[in-house]
Amino acid sequence: MIATLYRRVLKQLTLVKRVGACGMVHERCAEYLPDGHAAETGADLLSVTRKAFEAAKLSPASVTKGFGFLKELAETLPELEVLSLWKAYIARGDFDLLEGIAIASTALDVAGGTAAGVTPRVGACAATVQRTAEHLRRHVTEMKCALVQSGVTPQPPHGSGTATPQLQRVVSLLQERGYGVSEWAPEDHSSITFLRKKRASTVVMNAILALVLHELGLRCAVAGLDLYRPWVRIERPNKPMTFISLAHAGVCTAREVMVMHNSYQPSSLRLEVTPWSGKCRKELLAQMIHKQLALLSCRRFNEPLHERQQQLCRLQLEFLDLQGSHRVAPGPSRASTLNYSHRGELEMSERV
Repeated sequence: MIATLYRRVLKQLTLVKRVGACGMVHERCAEYLPDGHAAETGADLLSVTRKAFEAAKLSPASVTKGFGFLKELAETLPELEVLSLWKAYIARGDFDLLEGIAIASTALDVAGGTAAGVTPRVGACAATVQRTAEHLRRHVTEMKCALVQSGVTPQPPHGSGTATPQLQRVVSLLQERGYGVSEWAPEDHSSITFLRKKRASTVVMNAILALVLHELGLRCAVAGLDLYRPWVRIERPNKPMTFISLAHAGVCTAREVMVMHNSYQPSSLRLEVTPWSGKCRKELLAQMIHKQLALLSCRRFNEPLHERQQQLCRLQLEFLDLQGSHRVAPGPSRASTLNYSHRGELEMSERV
């Protein structure tokens, strides 16, 4: 019995090692070790397991512990692979937007499939993330080409020069190409709906729009990350700041944006501008996962199939917060904040 269990555990740990999640399993295995047996920090997981089985005495309790550990490994392997992908992503520190969206989207899809009894093969998550990021990149290229070929935005490197982009046409042109906003399902806050229908939540669509404009040479930033629907702010020399969103036709001034949001968020509403940096991209990804979790927690989605997805959303948010807080690539040291008081006065302040 012990020998059979040992072989099965080793087989699962080999898969864990393949997806690079040994460190995370090492932290979880303490409760399954025999009494008086501790796993030293940094010790090889296979070595720890071998010593644990050598020290274990054949008893109903030890067999139960062994099968419990085996069951947890088998059930959580897809989630461990997702967290391992996040760990490698965070370690690089640049917070590439498309790869981050791909990881969060794969996590949502994998958790839903696992809850329904569909377990992906080992390594499938990494392959899915790579494929999803490539599909997203093709859409970014398509959007850039559409804007440049129609003359809406200048061809780089002229985007940051004297050429003037026709910003009022950006959103309408992309909408004509089928791009739009959808906010109703958890999948809308990922690449899942986007890759199927060219539609996604405002957070996802405006994040991609900001990336498109940034790569076309326009100075842009994401504004109002704390709002339900953030905006893309465009900066041009000697021009007032302009705001656009795929959830709103045309362009808006700062005052128009603040009045629009003040209608349902009164008093001290702040439209904070976050520079296009690693920190900004990390916050966009966290907000995307937060919105997935909020929708999954709603009554109409509250069923066993979505409990696994909720759990993985929480794990990702904790992981991003703990692992990414000190590794995020620094952005510019100054940020602008627009304050709209309850009297309707628009104020501009600079924070250092």
